[in-house]
Amino acid sequence: MLFPSTLFISSQPLDILPHLQDLGHLTILNNPDILIIDDYKIEKIKEINLFLAKAPYSHSSKIVFIENANLLGIEAQNALLKNIEEPGDHNYFILTSPNSSSLIPTIVSRCHLIKIISDSIENTPILTPKANIRENLALTDSLNSDAESLLRYLKGQISLHHQNLLKTPNQQTNKFIHQLIKATQMINSHVDTKSVLDFLLLS
Repeated sequence: MLFPSTLFISSQPLDILPHLQDLGHLTILNNPDILIIDDYKIEKIKEINLFLAKAPYSHSSKIVFIENANLLGIEAQNALLKNIEEPGDHNYFILTSPNSSSLIPTIVSRCHLIKIISDSIENTPILTPKANIRENLALTDSLNSDAESLLRYLKGQISLHHQNLLKTPNQQTNKFIHQLIKATQMINSHVDTKSVLDFLLLS
């Protein structure tokens, strides 16, 4: 079983679903007892208290899931501290990050760390828009899948592009990260996957 506040350190996309299933949650999408933080501004962090104040809808626990927590700004991380330190009974915080250095030390110290060691990240292809519309249309067709699988894929791409941005800062990578984040938000808002991919690769 997970600790109430757990931080997974992984250099590649992490399949969190088995851990959620251990807590009795069979799915992430359309689950009223899981709050997905996919907007890394402090306003979204402030929604956590409202979410936790309500009793679970159909499970024995509530989960706040923050993938790529390293994208949180310092102000948002500080706002998260109290919740992580005292999540409350039957509440869980699950965070993922490619490393701990992008998080403030007080966040890391308040979480149980699980490090996932893998050397396969170098072989994971990085998604980049192609030079012409026809290639991008072919790419959207090849990537189109169910919402949950596409959501995991896009969040993995956020991690990969963020690592590249840390190594080689540039405006183009930063802009595409924001597009990837917007695409994940669209999926969580039940936009169909083909439209999400068209937005990401054709806009």
